[in-house]
This record gives sequence, C-alpha cells and structure tokens, in this order.
Amino acid sequence: MKNHHPTLKPISLTKYLATLLLPPEAYAPRRICVPFAGSGSEGIGCILAGWEEVTMIEGNEDYHAIAKERVKWWSQWPTWNQADVDKILANVQSKEEEKGQLSFFDL
Repeated sequence: MKNHHPTLKPISLTKYLATLLLPPEAYAPRRICVPFAGSGSEGIGCILAGWEEVTMIEGNEDYHAIAKERVKWWSQWPTWNQADVDKILANVQSKEEEKGQLSFFDL
C-alpha cells in the first residue's frame, strides 16, 4: 500500500510531541483524541509515547485505511523497549533524509 497523504509527518517528531503532552502515570489511563488523524502519524506517536488510550478520527476513507494499517503495524510489538523504538525511528528518519518524506510502506 502506498501512503499518498500530502502532509505525512515523521514518527519521531510525533512521538516527541506526544511525550510533551503525556500526563504523569498517576492520571492513568491517559487518553488522547487525535482529530483529523490523516495517515496516522500522530496516533502512532501517541502509542509509542505511552498513551494508554488513543482515539483517532479521520473522515477521508483513503487516509483512514492507511492509518489503520500503519497503526496495526506499529502496534504489533507492544513489548518493545525504548531502545528498539529509538533504533527503528532512527532508521526511518535517516531514510526520510536520504529520499525525502517516506512512510513505513516505502521501507
């Protein structure tokens, strides 16, 4: 599947931004809503940052399908430690810099 979303954001950026918003664990379950979810970058960033409940809303059926597949791919390893996530994000980021903006579908 090709990700043709016009404003795809790097997962490393969305994870960083989601970490800034993450409340302390005392407020668990920590919930966030991502309106206009697009191809899912912000939702994936929230999942990787540690939000327990992420609700994504997208009205475009094409983008919804892309987001669903991307979230499914990133969510299949719930026991990843932070070093593993950082390693994957570094690899994705280096490929984005080499070839321009990529999604994980392009890897």
